[in-house]
Amino acid sequence: MKIKNIDLYLSSYDLVFHYTKRNIALNYILKEQNLKFSERKKTNDPFEHLVFSIDTSNSAYSFFFNTISSYKLSDKESSKLKADIFRIINFETRQISFCKNSNIEKKNDRFGFLKPRMWAQYGENYKGVCLAFDRKELLNEITNQFKNCIYTNDVFYKYFSEMEDKTYNIINTASNEENDYDYYYKTGLEESINQIFFTKHIDYEHENEFRIVKSTNTNNFIKWCSSLKAIFINEKYFMKTKIYDIVELSKKYNIPIFVIIWNYNHIDYYMLK
Repeated sequence: MKIKNIDLYLSSYDLVFHYTKRNIALNYILKEQNLKFSERKKTNDPFEHLVFSIDTSNSAYSFFFNTISSYKLSDKESSKLKADIFRIINFETRQISFCKNSNIEKKNDRFGFLKPRMWAQYGENYKGVCLAFDRKELLNEITNQFKNCIYTNDVFYKYFSEMEDKTYNIINTASNEENDYDYYYKTGLEESINQIFFTKHIDYEHENEFRIVKSTNTNNFIKWCSSLKAIFINEKYFMKTKIYDIVELSKKYNIPIFVIIWNYNHIDYYMLK
C-alpha cells in the first residue's frame, strides 16, 4: 500500500485506535477478522464495575427514573420498564473502546497511536499492537450486522464533584406518546446508556476515547471487512516477540504496518516495507 503523506494519513479525524495484546490481535482480530464487544465490568475503571440500580438506596452509584408518574404508565408497566432497562444495562450491554486523534498542534502528541499510558495499560506494556480503524467504515460494518441496538459517542470526562450527583433524569416529563410503553423503553434505554456508558472520571481524559456500545448480548463479535487501515508495533519488541506472522497477515489484507521507535527525547515511526 502506497501512502503519499504519512503524517496526513495518520492524523485523520476518521481514524480511531484500538490497543490490545499481541495474541488477541493476531489470533482473533487479524486471523478471524473479529472485534469483540466486552463486558463493562471487565474494564479497569472502578465505576464501571458497579451494578446500576433503579433504587438509589441499593447502590452507592446508581440511577433512578425522575418523576416516574409523568410517564403516565400503569404501576405494572412502570415496574416492567425499570426491570427491563436494569437488565439491559447490567447484564446485556457490551462495549468497544478506541482512542481518537487530538486537534492539538504538536505533531506527535496529537496521534492516538502514540500514547505511552495506553501502550502500558492496554498494549501489553508495549509488547502488544495498536490497530487503526476508519470510524465511518467500521460503523457501517457494525450497523449492517446489528440493527437498532448500537450507540456511539465520544466519552465525556468529569470531576468527582460532577459525578457525585447520582440522580439521572432519564426521561423529561410527558410527551405526545405518554401512554406508549415502547417509546419510554426506547427513550429510557438510550438516555441511560448515554449517561452511564459515555462518562468517565477526568483522570482518564488522556485516553480521548470514542466508544461503541451494543445493547444486546447476542453475537459479541464484529466482522470487520475493509475498515482496518493500519497496524502499529514497537521496534523494541519487534524481534523479541517475532511479529512476522502479523506482518504476513498485513500483506494479505494490504494493510500498512508502522513501527514506533521510543527515544529519550523524541519519538520516530516509519512504515514497514
